[in-house]
Amino acid sequence: MSFLSSLWEEVLLRPIYNLLIWLTTWLPGHDLGLAIIILTLLIRVALFFPTYSSLKQQKGLQQLQPKINALREKHSEDKQKQSEEIMKLYKEHGVHPCGGCLPILIQLPILYAVFFVLQHGLDPSYTHYLYGVLSGFDLNSIGKTFLIFDLTTPDKYILPILTGVTQFISMKLSQVKQHEKIHDITPKASAEPKPMKEIEQATNSMTYMLPILVAWFAMSYPAGLALYWIFSTVFGIGQQLILNHRK
Repeated sequence: MSFLSSLWEEVLLRPIYNLLIWLTTWLPGHDLGLAIIILTLLIRVALFFPTYSSLKQQKGLQQLQPKINALREKHSEDKQKQSEEIMKLYKEHGVHPCGGCLPILIQLPILYAVFFVLQHGLDPSYTHYLYGVLSGFDLNSIGKTFLIFDLTTPDKYILPILTGVTQFISMKLSQVKQHEKIHDITPKASAEPKPMKEIEQATNSMTYMLPILVAWFAMSYPAGLALYWIFSTVFGIGQQLILNHRK
């Protein structure tokens, strides 16, 4: 086994797997659904501050976008000067252009670890991932049904729809706020710059395409993943609402 593979297992996979199983041991009926919801909330709370910082960075970038476009237009013939002025603008406003990427980069391996755990974690052949204190726990005793859903098999209708809807609301909320911020600081008499129109068109496309993709993903894999995604997205919506209402 390679060093990176071992690191992946010990730092992310085993801790998340054992936390999920440990949660089920404390819940009535060893309820997997409630364990997934609690696990989701714990992960989102752990990522709250980096995610909140990321949202603030995104908000700052949205507010600066018209000024950035103006600088690009002004220095269109001098790319070096253009880059210098844009970086100066970022520095003046305390905004980092890549600041919004960190939580995404953090969440991707966590999401994959959750995916792996929910896809394979209840298979007895994976019990070697359990820590010693949990090694004697019978995985067959875990309650795999949440409401009407078997969390170990794909749900073809309700959960995928809810997954897509919550993702759409999350993206629409962000898109509407971005549109408001940009137009609040763009002179009313000036025409909307072409780059802004292109950005809005791309954002509009993603607002509809990503929820469809997420719903398809939820339809194709165990329902536990859809449950995780729904509650994670709802938490993110709440976080976005808090930021939007702050001056």
